[in-house]
Amino acid sequence: MVKKIVLSVLITCWLVLITSLTTGEEIVGTIAEKSLSSAPKLQFATSTGGGIYCAIALADIDDDGKLEVVTASFDQKVYVLNEDGTSVKGWPVEIPQAWLLRSSPAIGDINNDGKLEIIIGTLMGNVYAFDPEGKSLTNWPVSVSGGVFSPPALGDIDKDGKLEVIIGSIGEGKDIYVYAFNGDGTNAAGWPAIIDATTWSSASIGDINRDGKLEVGVTTCSGSTYLWNADGKLLTNWPVTIGFLNVSSSVFGNIDQDKKLEMIVGSSDGKIYAFKANGELVSNWPVEIGGTIRSSPALGDIDQDGNLEIIISSDDKKVYVFNGDGSKVPGWPVSTDGSIQASPILGDIDQDGKIEIIICSSDKKVYAFNEDGTIVPGFPLMTGGAIISTPALGNIDDDDSLELIVASFDSKIYCWDLGKGTYIPAPTKLSIKQRFLKMFSKKKEDKYTKLPWTMFQHDKYHTGTYPNGK
Repeated sequence: MVKKIVLSVLITCWLVLITSLTTGEEIVGTIAEKSLSSAPKLQFATSTGGGIYCAIALADIDDDGKLEVVTASFDQKVYVLNEDGTSVKGWPVEIPQAWLLRSSPAIGDINNDGKLEIIIGTLMGNVYAFDPEGKSLTNWPVSVSGGVFSPPALGDIDKDGKLEVIIGSIGEGKDIYVYAFNGDGTNAAGWPAIIDATTWSSASIGDINRDGKLEVGVTTCSGSTYLWNADGKLLTNWPVTIGFLNVSSSVFGNIDQDKKLEMIVGSSDGKIYAFKANGELVSNWPVEIGGTIRSSPALGDIDQDGNLEIIISSDDKKVYVFNGDGSKVPGWPVSTDGSIQASPILGDIDQDGKIEIIICSSDKKVYAFNEDGTIVPGFPLMTGGAIISTPALGNIDDDDSLELIVASFDSKIYCWDLGKGTYIPAPTKLSIKQRFLKMFSKKKEDKYTKLPWTMFQHDKYHTGTYPNGK
């Protein structure tokens, strides 16, 4: 009974928060404050039937060789859009009684049919898996305890060559779990795993202890942070405790150059924590910033020193960048005009060879900052409502320019073209001649667009893990 009352309070507080963030006037222009010749060009602004909390994901859903835009709205629908903002055939799909869709969809081939599926949870306690045409997979939806705010994450945790779906629940009474489902809707061996409180965070998935198997990390609203082996058993010394009422998702990355992944997570106590696989804090962590942290971190080598930095935002309206030793990167933090719940994304959006940081704020604006904290020309961009959703960055129309896709609480999905020449694909396979020439090239690296963290939790699977363990 007590936990049900707490859950009701949590949901009420969240509703009050998003309501306070979403009141405002209609969109007044595509570019706020600056109007430069190099300013991003609005490619489309597609209306949905409700405000959008869910993050944007990008994937080639219909196998046409182009990335589609995937998200869900408070109108109880999942949207899949083409590069011109029109709906892909079979979409949107309405989910009955799926009010307050907060569980950002993950995308992957969970049944090994060679096609991508879209997975999303609902507050009514169902987890759905849709095929590219918007039809439910066999044996889906599956039910979980209570409801779902947690975004799903996908990973082959049992090394059977198939992706599993990992998702947390709101729970009922003491029945609060993190689930791992096979592609056929059955429970993966050893799962679900019991937790002590509701979780709103996405799982992070990666080999944090270098045992050759994937581990699963989740933080809960009680402040307990868990790390499980692939079989659902806790690693030694876990869970650990951080601040109360946490909604930030954890991420994995090697921030201290020890060739091992660390778990990094923000907390409601205004601190960012970094843990080793054994549950010990990384040296000089946690670090404290001002304000509650609802945003999930992103990882990338912002200052090109060969080491990962941690990028995160806060209710204090600021964006922070920290080195792996906990020190602040020069030029940071920087301020926006509103509190921030969206997570940062990273990419070289102007072909200067350096990584820019893109962040959305409750002030209705989309910001892009250079590595030194200065604003990128042409930004910020303006929408007509508060932005809580994490944006995405990619080349969705298969040309030579990047697109930036943003969902707002004005019920619209925006896409801006960032300009010709902003996208140069990395070579996938070099010919013998190209490899020979590269051996004797004086260039330190090939010139291609760097895109280290382009959407919520890094990728369409929501693994939350920086690749290659760096």
